[in-house]
Amino acid sequence: SVLLHDGSDPRLSRLIQDVIRTSSLMAARPRPTSWRGRLLTLKRTWLLAGEIRSRKQAPPSAPRDLLDVIIAVAEPDQPLEELVDILVAFAKSISSTGFALGWALYLLATEGDPGPGVPSDWIVLETLRLWPTPWLLGRFAKRQHELAGRSINQGDVVIACPYLVNRHADY
Repeated sequence: SVLLHDGSDPRLSRLIQDVIRTSSLMAARPRPTSWRGRLLTLKRTWLLAGEIRSRKQAPPSAPRDLLDVIIAVAEPDQPLEELVDILVAFAKSISSTGFALGWALYLLATEGDPGPGVPSDWIVLETLRLWPTPWLLGRFAKRQHELAGRSINQGDVVIACPYLVNRHADY
């Protein structure tokens, strides 16, 4: 109800629930084929863009959900697709937040209460160090260079694993 208020089109609510479910790191479903993924993106954009148009024509007196807030702070000429992408990004991040919270609870349960002298933000930082949300990061090399004694060409993909780096004794 934070992303879309209870009075929203039920099709939109189901769609947002699907976005959250499929973006979850714990989802045990196979990835949709490329045509299914494109169809889902088209449906999501079409439904949410229609909702945004409707809400812009009759804005509520007070925000009812995050979509109302996004619409209220958007530039008047901002493309609807960008507003759709913002809401979808929030929906996808819910699983990441839950992932980090779950590991924080695990850390507290297995290591015990750190005591009053340890700030609560330390628990969050330690959780993200031990179990980072992105376990692999990939970037395209913008220029040719050398990294750890290896030649990297422009356009090569360089992959880093925060999970391993954050557990390496030297770092």
